[in-house]
This record gives sequence, C-alpha cells and structure tokens, in this order.
Amino acid sequence: MKKVLFLLLSVMLIAGLIVPMTVFAETDAKFVGEWKTVSATYEGYTIPSSEFYKYGLTLNEDGSAEALTEGNRFQTAWYNTGNTVYVYLSEKDTMKGAFSGNRLTFKNIMGADCVFVFEKVEEEEPEPEPEPEPEPEPEPEKESPSDDRNGKWFDKAVTLKNTSEAELMVRVGDIDSLNGMDSAEDSYNPFTAKNQNSHGYPWTKDDEDPAGTDRIFVGSKWQGSSCDGYASNYDSFKSGSDKTNAYGEGALEIKLEYDAKGIDVKNALLQICIDDFQAISFDSLFSVQINGKDAPFAAELLNHVDQTGPTSYIVSSIVPASLFEDVASGKITLTIDETTGTGDGFAVDFVKLLINYDENVFTGTFSGTTEPGATVRLLGTATTVKASETGGFEFKAVPGLNAIRASKDGYVEGYAFGIVLDKDTEWKPTVDLDEGQGSPDIDFSSFGETEAWEKASEWAEEWLKTASGLGLIPDCLIGTDMTKQINRREFASVAVKVYEALAGVKTEPIANNPFADCDDVEVLKAYNVGITDGTGEGEFSPENGLTRQEAATMLTRVYKKYAIEGWTLKTDKSFDGTFKAMFEKPEDFADDADIDDWAKDSVYFMKAKSIINGVGDNKFAPKHGVAAEEAENYGLATREEALKIAVGMVNNLK
Repeated sequence: MKKVLFLLLSVMLIAGLIVPMTVFAETDAKFVGEWKTVSATYEGYTIPSSEFYKYGLTLNEDGSAEALTEGNRFQTAWYNTGNTVYVYLSEKDTMKGAFSGNRLTFKNIMGADCVFVFEKVEEEEPEPEPEPEPEPEPEPEKESPSDDRNGKWFDKAVTLKNTSEAELMVRVGDIDSLNGMDSAEDSYNPFTAKNQNSHGYPWTKDDEDPAGTDRIFVGSKWQGSSCDGYASNYDSFKSGSDKTNAYGEGALEIKLEYDAKGIDVKNALLQICIDDFQAISFDSLFSVQINGKDAPFAAELLNHVDQTGPTSYIVSSIVPASLFEDVASGKITLTIDETTGTGDGFAVDFVKLLINYDENVFTGTFSGTTEPGATVRLLGTATTVKASETGGFEFKAVPGLNAIRASKDGYVEGYAFGIVLDKDTEWKPTVDLDEGQGSPDIDFSSFGETEAWEKASEWAEEWLKTASGLGLIPDCLIGTDMTKQINRREFASVAVKVYEALAGVKTEPIANNPFADCDDVEVLKAYNVGITDGTGEGEFSPENGLTRQEAATMLTRVYKKYAIEGWTLKTDKSFDGTFKAMFEKPEDFADDADIDDWAKDSVYFMKAKSIINGVGDNKFAPKHGVAAEEAENYGLATREEALKIAVGMVNNLK
C-alpha cells in the first residue's frame, strides 16, 4: 500500500509541477543551488531508489525552482521563510515542508508524511592554477679530496713543487673517476689501486674539463664499427641523438703547461689514468706521441693491457732522456690515437707528470714465474730482471695497472698484465713461453732513459754528446758522474753497446750464468759475445775498477768478434796472425814496460787506429803499480774515457 501511495505521490507531483506561478518570494540564500535525492521515505517506509523517480531540485535566487525527473524538466514555484518551504502544485494545492539540514519533510496532498533527503551538489570550483614548482636548490658542492702530492682532486689543473714524490708535479684533469662523483667516494684512491669503483657511462659532459680528459674517444681512424659500449655510445653521438654526454673527436690530445724554470731535468715519470683500453681483446693498436715525437715507452704499455669494468687505473712510464728538452720547455702535448679504425672506445681521467721524481713512487711489489733464464721487463721502463733457475722473478712497481714482457732466445715472447697494489704484493703473473722464433727483449735501453750524464769534464762534453747520439751510453751510466772511475760491470755494458753498433745486431745474455758474483744482464751479454770471461774461478768482480789496459783488451775483442769471421775468445790464439796483419804497430809508449804482455797487442792496435793516444808525455798509464799510483787511481779508466774510446771505435772501425 505504501509503495502504491508513494508512486501516486510521485505521479501527482510530476503532474502538478506544470502549474506555473507568477509571483515569487525571495529564496533563502543558503538553500540556493542544486540538490539531488539520496533517499526517500513514506510514512516511515523506505522507498528503494529503483522504485521512485530520481529527481532533484534546483532553487534559484528569485524564488523559482526547477525539478528534474528522469531527464525531464518541470517547473514550479517555491518560496521559503527561514527553513520553511512552500511548494505550489496548483492554485489550490500547496505543500508545506521544512528543511532540517539536508532533510526535507512535508505532507503531500493526501496528508501523508514524506521525507526526502537531499544532498546539495556543490559547484565545482575551478581548478586552482598550479603553483610554480620552486627552483630546485643547487646541490652543495662535494668537498674535494686532497693530499700533499696531488692537491685538490676536483681541481682541473694543478702544479706543485717539492712534493714527497718529485721536485715538480703537474696534473691536468680532475681526479673524479670520469665524472663519476659517486664512484670517487668510499675511499676511492687511484694512487693505491685499491677501491677502484666502477662508474657509469656515458657520462654527462662538463665543459670545464680540460680538452682530452673525461671524454669518450674512438680515435682518428674510426670507421663506425663498435666493439664495446663506448663505441656504441660514440655512434649515438655522431648520429646526433646524444647531445649531452662527453665525447671527443679524432685523436685524444691533452696539453700540460707549467713553469719549469730553474729545474734541471734529471728524470721524469708520466702517469696516465686510463679507462677501457682493450687492445688485447679487440686487436686495437694505440700510438702515443709527446710533442709530435713517438713515445713507444708509453704505447707499448697501452697495447698490452686490457681493461673492463668500466674502471680507471693509472699506468706509469719513465720518460727517456731524448725527451728531457721537451719536459724542460714547460709545454707538453700528449697525443693518444687508435691507428687501425677498430671500434675500441677509450678515455683518460687525468694525466700526471713527475719531474725529478723520487724512487719512493715505486711502492708496489709483485712476483711471478716464467721460463728459467728469461729476460723479464717491466713495460714502460727499462727495468729488467733475469728469471731464476726455477723461473722466479720479482719487481718493484708504481701502484696501478702494470704489464711485463718475458723473452728468451728460442722462444716466442709473452706478456702479462695485472693490478699492483700499494705496499702489498697482489699480482702474481705466470708467463708461459712457447718454443719458436721470437724477439728476445734486447732493445729495452730506449725505454726509460734518464739524463745522459750528471757531471763531465769539459774536454769530454762533445765526446759524450756523440756517444749519446750513437746510443753508446748504457742504462747503468745514464745520469751518473762521468768523471768517476768505471768499474768492470759498467764497462762490459759499454763494450756490448760498441759491438751492437759495429755489427748492427742485438746481443743476448748467456742462458747459464757462469759467474757466482754477478747476474747483470749486460755482463752476461758481454760473456756471450766473447768480450770477457771474468777474473777467474767463476767470478767477474763487477765492482772492481777497470784498468786502461783491460779496457783496451776488452774493446779489441769487440773488434775481433765484429771483423774476424769465426773468432771466439777460446779460439783467439789461432787468429793471432790474422789480427796482427790488420794494423801496423806504432811507436811504443814511454811506459811500455808497464803494459802486460797479454794486453800489448790490444793497446797498440788502439793506438794505431787513433782510438787511444795515451795520457800525455807518450804514456799509456796501463795500470796502477805502486801505492801512490793506486791512491791517485793511476791507470784506471774513467767513464768518460771509456765512452770516448767507444766513440773512436765506432767512428774509426765501422
């Protein structure tokens, strides 16, 4: 019954709403607006929403009203006083109701109580204009690590004098693991080779980075191939799709400029913090130049390491004396290029140059094994050791990425590379050599030379310059006081240089060391050639001073080996006639009686060829014979005298 009544109510309301009114009372402002029905009851009975017409009311400010029912619009008139609402259905029928909150209660035309609960539909307020996002506060600059050997790491260029490492330190490029600031945290330290955190790539360009540093390169010969991720990224750069990250075109070039006034360059060490050089994996081939001059001492090292990660490591190369003038000029241009066109991307974090460095930079050590008796060289230097009878060897090295070369006559040379830590032996390489035709390491003197000499007599300067130009100054004499007496070990090295210059060959050390008191590789070369057989009883006496007649004899043997086919030290006597026919014996020296018989032919051969002219007053001074002469080093050859003789040998006898 209630349902029927409610439906009747609805119908009646709808029907009655068509009666217009012409006079309206002002509507209470709080009721103005649109209302929608949310529930309805009839005499306490809840009418399901599915059983009554869903309609809403709109009260206008002028007192008029609109009712909506299932999409149909009807018009009626309302007026209210306070919360009392009068709804006119017709001139005779008026329903009176009252609002209480959102509840409207009234009696319909049949006198039944009706309660409608409305919900006012709030007008949607326009979306407020979004407030502009505040400008992000700049991140505070990370505090730069710093130390007394390198200065502030995040500085782009630093020059320091009289550090614990060197008289002058020059660095170009910041120490930040290729713009990887996060990688440069957590105790990151490239100088100890510990905690070498990997960094992301490619990395965002920093226009303040010095040219050549913190950029991905592929080299000037690149043809578009990609062997690694760096080269793939580079391809994106060349196609124009990557405009924000750091790339460099052509050969990598880094300029170092510094004030070297007042510094007498005695040695120099070049350190490069390299990243992703992979010559071994991709058959790439890197060239290095300093001021346009080839720098094989550095290129050899870059071509025998293989980096992945990506992680940056320091490699260190001793700069040869031939580049000391460039170092002293205060302007160095380092150029690194990939020469095959292989897509092997690479980068450099920073470059560091140490001028007149202290040996304390070689704080790392490592040991390894190879073929017994092989020559093992630390790449980037002239430092060589002879593998023991069990193949063992040991090196001191600069911490970072290091490489070695092992070679021996009758074997194909071998290489190895690895990480050497500061003060800890970490790397233990094994270099297995295969039998075959190889290239024994006998030409390492061009790597890592120091200053040609520290001190020399005025008369000897030109001779020494000539000796240096001819390549006759061995490693053991470079940078030394040339006025000092030469010992047997040093002179053996000179004699080997003379033989190689005359014969145009490179010598090798004897495989089985015959000496109990010396394992110097140059002495073993001299023995192998036949220049010396020691002082007897299995000894060489390497530190003994060398008499002038001994020097003449050893160098004469060099000439015999070069000029007389089939000559050896053991067959020397059988070639006596051949040798004497090669020169006409000159006038005797005034002190001929002091020259031992075994040395006379050699002494006068040298005089006949204008290689040795004595010490004045037609004296040769072959040896010291009395205490006074010994005290004055009478008869002992000096280093500069030995090198003068060496120059005479090459110039007069070749």
